Amino acid sequence: MILDKIKVLHIANSYGGTAVFKNMFQKLDEISIQQTIFVPLNKDNRYRVGSHRIDFKEKKSQIIYNTSLSYFHKFLYTLKISTIFNQIRKNVNVSGVNLVHASTLCLDGGAAYEIWKKYKIPYIISVRGTDVNFYYKKLFYKRSYFHKILLNSSSIVFISPSLKDEFIKQIPQNIYDVVIKKIKIIPNGVDPIFSNNIVKPHRIDNPVKILYCGGIQKNKNIHSTINAIGLLREKGFNIEYTIIGKGLSHRRTTQEYINEIDNYCNVNSWISVKKSMSKEELQNEISKYDIFVMPSFSETFGLAYVEALSQGIPIIYSNGQGFDGFFTDGFVGYGVDANNVNDISNKIKLIIENYTNICDNIAQLDFNQFDWVNIANTYKQLYLLSINEKIYGS
Repeated sequence: MILDKIKVLHIANSYGGTAVFKNMFQKLDEISIQQTIFVPLNKDNRYRVGSHRIDFKEKKSQIIYNTSLSYFHKFLYTLKISTIFNQIRKNVNVSGVNLVHASTLCLDGGAAYEIWKKYKIPYIISVRGTDVNFYYKKLFYKRSYFHKILLNSSSIVFISPSLKDEFIKQIPQNIYDVVIKKIKIIPNGVDPIFSNNIVKPHRIDNPVKILYCGGIQKNKNIHSTINAIGLLREKGFNIEYTIIGKGLSHRRTTQEYINEIDNYCNVNSWISVKKSMSKEELQNEISKYDIFVMPSFSETFGLAYVEALSQGIPIIYSNGQGFDGFFTDGFVGYGVDANNVNDISNKIKLIIENYTNICDNIAQLDFNQFDWVNIANTYKQLYLLSINEKIYGS
């Protein structure tokens, strides 16, 4: 049997929220992969219908936004999976697909597994922070089902080493050996506006200018960053802190937290909050600062770290989350305990004291591993491997 074309069904419940998926699907389109993107939306995110449209070169590629999920499905996991599966059968020509790529393990992966059971179409799964930190931990009574999804997949993709390490600590020994052989680490890519405009590091300023850019939400731990900087200022460090992201809507953003940060800003002249910016505006802005600090409580990847590094500034990230594990601690910045203000403060101090050496390291970085063209080609090879195993046998 000769494979004429890779025809992928993406099950992507998060599509339309972040631009990550759009960037990836566009690059896959450019290397002639035919794609059907099925987006199951619940009551809370139906506003995404029609967002992130793609002008496909592959004329048979399409995006299908499906709004069959109701509010109650969030409490009924099995019904949710069967609803997504049945809607795919109803709206997608499954026989015209030779691979399924599920964007999450527990939700999209469940539908991919059901497709595999009925049609024997191979599937790969991408594991996200919500899988590791919510579904697998909280829905412990469904773990045997999650294990079936893992064991019958062709490949299991993690976007960071730390997420992989956190997950494999939780899986039982009886499936460990099988699962570990399927695992690949493929990071998310950085937007071309950053990768095409790499900025060399500069000397540290006085005052030291610390930056956070993104949604003003509690998960990003902005309040701890403020308190950590406050400790350093009490010790005589001249530091200013800028938050870029006012007005950026996100489902985790609450007015209560925005008010809390505004109150900090009102009583501390060294804190400033700016409105959210476009990627183009951010690319011109980031290099004006000295250190990027984002000690998130939970982070699947954290593209903002790569964006900051591409613009030549060291970073503070969270231990065991997202970006942790791509570089040795201290090479481009430091990992911190997100729950420890003193640790955040001490690591900012370490960057200030070792600024020249860290910036020299950043200047030598190769950002090709975060380039969407390279990432798309890596996925293409993974797709071919999975399809060929089905055709020729493993």
